[in-house]
Amino acid sequence: MTEVVDYLRIAADYCQSLGGLRWAPDGEAVEFADGTSFAFSGEIVSFLEGFAARRPLIDFNHVLHLLYLLRHDRASLGRRGALQEAFLKGGKVHRNAGAFCAMLCDDVPAVPSPPPTLAIWQQVVLRWYRIMEVLADRSQTATVPPWTSATFEEHVLKAAASYTAEDLIQWFKYGNGPAKEVADAIAREVTVSKPRSLKGVLADLAQRDRLAGAVPFVAQLVSALTLPPRRLAHHELPVGGYSDVATAGHPEQILPSQFALDDLEFLRRYAERELLYFRREEPHSRTREELVLLLDQGVRTWGVVRLVLTAAVFALGKMADRRKLPLLIASTSTGGILSDPLAVEEDARAGGTGHDDARRGPPDAPAQPGGSRRGDRGEAGRQAHAVVRGRGHGRGRCGVQ
Repeated sequence: MTEVVDYLRIAADYCQSLGGLRWAPDGEAVEFADGTSFAFSGEIVSFLEGFAARRPLIDFNHVLHLLYLLRHDRASLGRRGALQEAFLKGGKVHRNAGAFCAMLCDDVPAVPSPPPTLAIWQQVVLRWYRIMEVLADRSQTATVPPWTSATFEEHVLKAAASYTAEDLIQWFKYGNGPAKEVADAIAREVTVSKPRSLKGVLADLAQRDRLAGAVPFVAQLVSALTLPPRRLAHHELPVGGYSDVATAGHPEQILPSQFALDDLEFLRRYAERELLYFRREEPHSRTREELVLLLDQGVRTWGVVRLVLTAAVFALGKMADRRKLPLLIASTSTGGILSDPLAVEEDARAGGTGHDDARRGPPDAPAQPGGSRRGDRGEAGRQAHAVVRGRGHGRGRCGVQ
């Protein structure tokens, strides 16, 4: 009790410039010398809790001075008015205000062995002890604050001047400052380290002068080209037991019991889709699909054919991006070796797609799809969705298979 009482004593000389602040006789609030209320005891304790969450408590007279700058009309002059306006717009949350004021008072000396805020709350708000009668006794002298009121106010207002009005409202409303610098740093890091996307790679390639001529054909080819349906490899066919009974399936999946029906009943059920089929258990390993493009870059694909084949690559790349399929591209100029557009450099991507004469091999260099798979076909649960080949059929004609 003694340490709480000693801390909460008000120095009359210091608070004279603050309107003669003092404890009310009933201890419910701190009041001015004329008897008007300044702040309730619960608000003061809440302010102290927020302050103590950031740093050790300072002299109680300095705490009252902070509240005076924030909440009373008598302080709404000049730089004081900016603090009061932000405090009002922030919702007048005293705990958040205490946390912010603790930031402004980094250089203010702390009180030696300050009482815990829990003890202050118990004795001031819950009235565990009758300390208000002791505090209201003005014959007892209080400890002299380490700084004068003028020095302390000048320090606080100078520290608050470095914050914008938006920053002050953010502090008073949420108890934390804006994370602009941190957010900007994170945004820059995300932008720099953002992984490549197939959509972004295709968009960058479309901006190059050598490939821009193929862009007008892309929209038509997107609607004209289709990908073949997915096919399961032999070892990935359903080979487990029965998992379900359905009314649709292949003839070899008809339940044996259905053959016991007479001919007309069997035909009727088949026509009305009432015949029962068994369904085999699907493989547990999920099949990984990918789209493989084999691009012909022989001499027969020069001219307009080159533009259409390049547009076909763009169109199929968009399909792969829409279906979330990995895209691998091989060309006859590279001997059929597959490359991932997301993994190669920009110049290499443009050269492989744009039919660069310097990179082109023999005019009719044969593709090597067997060697271009890089052993991927041997991986369990993985297969190519389709192998697409572009081939020129003479000058001015082209086809995509």
